[in-house]
Amino acid sequence: KTFIKIMYSNPTHNKSIAKVFEHGLVGEKSCVYESHIPYLLQFLINFDLYGLGDIKFKKAFMRSYNPSGFQSPLKKESYLIEYDCKIADICAPTVKKSGLEYMISEEKNRHGADFSCELSSPRN
Repeated sequence: KTFIKIMYSNPTHNKSIAKVFEHGLVGEKSCVYESHIPYLLQFLINFDLYGLGDIKFKKAFMRSYNPSGFQSPLKKESYLIEYDCKIADICAPTVKKSGLEYMISEEKNRHGADFSCELSSPRN
């Protein structure tokens, strides 16, 4: 089978792009994968990032104040500090554990042998 990955800049087009391929409006009908995954989750997956994990950048621009004069095209959200960066400036993650696993290992290091915690899978 041939797989094609399509990336686009506006996540609001997700459903309409998926329908175009599912209904065969461009070429033959296609089976669309991963169109149900929310945009932010797909971003984390694509760049091997984890919730509660650190993200390192080669270069980033503070959204509210920037002496270089960079003006973000995005509106300011409600966070205290916000940064913009280019995708090429995202460094590969150094932690290969999920955020929760990383936090537990950090707590074990801080508390020593007295700390006990186990991760378990949810029951079906």
